[in-house]
Amino acid sequence: KANHERVDALVDAARADLPDLEIIDSIACHRPLSADDRALIGPTKSYPTLFLCTGFGSRGLSIGLGGGKLLAIELLGLKHDIDPSPYLPIRFN
Repeated sequence: KANHERVDALVDAARADLPDLEIIDSIACHRPLSADDRALIGPTKSYPTLFLCTGFGSRGLSIGLGGGKLLAIELLGLKHDIDPSPYLPIRFN
């Protein structure tokens, strides 16, 4: 269910730059988050051949490609350009 108060607040803020803005429809969906608000990217402890790339929440469209790149590098066994440890799912075990 869409949080219409939040939608209204976002529309009001956007109207500062777009005074003719009209909302035709709004939708809501599940956006998975981890307990520490960081994505889960990499192998799981119990099933080391099961890899995750989830938990981006509302930032999925903006940072999902980076998560996919990090996962692809991990799967291909290449050298990471960033430290993947903050995103590894095993941080919760």
